[in-house]
Amino acid sequence: MLSVVVLTSPGREPDLEVCLSMLCQQRFRSFEVIVVDDGSAQGHISAQPFETQLALKYIWSRHRGNLSAQRNLGASESNGRGLVFLDSDILLNPHGLGIYAALIAEKDRRAIGGYIGSHGDFVSPSYWLPEQQVWGVDYRFGFVKARELWVHRDVILHPFRYFWSGNFAIRRSDFERVGGFNPQFKGWGLEDIDLGQRLMQAGIALDFCLDTWAEQRVPAQQKREPRQTQNQIHLSPEPEIAIPAQVIYNPAFSLLGEILHGHHFPKSGRWPALAIPETEQAQWQHITL
Repeated sequence: MLSVVVLTSPGREPDLEVCLSMLCQQRFRSFEVIVVDDGSAQGHISAQPFETQLALKYIWSRHRGNLSAQRNLGASESNGRGLVFLDSDILLNPHGLGIYAALIAEKDRRAIGGYIGSHGDFVSPSYWLPEQQVWGVDYRFGFVKARELWVHRDVILHPFRYFWSGNFAIRRSDFERVGGFNPQFKGWGLEDIDLGQRLMQAGIALDFCLDTWAEQRVPAQQKREPRQTQNQIHLSPEPEIAIPAQVIYNPAFSLLGEILHGHHFPKSGRWPALAIPETEQAQWQHITL
């Protein structure tokens, strides 16, 4: 069984509703959802309609703004062998949990980061929920064509620098092996990079899976700025030996490239570069599909 930990906070009630509605559409059904609410006034009202559709546990606490502590709380209150962490503004595609479950069962000592729409220049209607405006493009991965994928070499060689906590999965045993997130981090910013660095220091690989792709709902209000300056002092050192990341993608199954080129790019009115310039190709790795 998987445990899906979803964080929400004041003003994020509409995000939570959309996130939970996409979890209701998951093809894989052996999972529970732990919603950790960091002090919102209406989060319980947003979550309540989903209690009959999901195995849902709702935890409210007073507002502290400590994402690390809240994620650790959600993990401690869960029962699954595998943990999936989602921010409340994430729309995970309907095959996402099933793929995470298969990858977690395949082997331990591995965390899997999912593709997250995050590029603010590409705003489009959601592929799944057209009434929602989302970011659908993840700048870590370059689909210059529907079946032509390039990944920056630094993402592969130093994956901990690009390990984002908004959409990822890990075995509980590996998460607990490094003590989870460091609660010294306040607000958001660098707490996920720190986790990635400590995981790799413990010999746990950080891979990326594009089949667990997700859109991100465009916020109605400006996101708070990351507290990177304050959090820098808590950041673990980069591992001396890095395990290169594996990029997992089955284009015939998830069709991410086709969806980007057929939906998100044209609907946003923007297109990526249609080729990697020869002068920059040494910095990028072409992934054979």
